[in-house]
Amino acid sequence: AARVLCSAKWGELEATAKDPAKRHRFTGDKKIPHRCFEVNYVAALLSTGYGFGEGDRLFRVVEDIDGGEIEWTLGAFLHSLSPLAGHPPRPDLVPSPEL
Repeated sequence: AARVLCSAKWGELEATAKDPAKRHRFTGDKKIPHRCFEVNYVAALLSTGYGFGEGDRLFRVVEDIDGGEIEWTLGAFLHSLSPLAGHPPRPDLVPSPEL
């Protein structure tokens, strides 16, 4: 997804962001300039920062709960798992790999 997004021509991204039938519901024309950075940041954080591999299925990323955007919860979740946060990791927050 990151390669497709970040290699797209600006005109294509802009047109998609302005077309309600094509755009992602949380990515309007004002957010599109930041999405390439965001997707790469999350990928680097998960792989380099937390050691998740590309095929790992240790947690499920969701976009919303009952229609409400929840992007901030990814950071809170990862922070709660990190020993760097000053407290032990919370493995009980990680769903089983069968999901």
